[in-house]
Amino acid sequence: MFNAIVAALCSKNLEQFFYSDCYLREHLNPEWLPKKINKICIPLPNYIEIGHWSNSDENQELLLTYQLQGFADINQSSPTPMAK
Repeated sequence: MFNAIVAALCSKNLEQFFYSDCYLREHLNPEWLPKKINKICIPLPNYIEIGHWSNSDENQELLLTYQLQGFADINQSSPTPMAK
């Protein structure tokens, strides 16, 4: 996500930014984007927690097969901006 945040910070035309809820607040993150940008958080329930990655068969399987729940709904409706 780091490169996406850097690109977003450089853009003068960005209006919306979609991101997951899996990021470290003490590093470059979506909260640092200007308030004029509509930030839409896509939750990743039951995904690998930050700091809990291991190269196990279970994590590899989850990484390859994880399905976003409700992503189509986010695209179709008026997304809720990031909580301030």
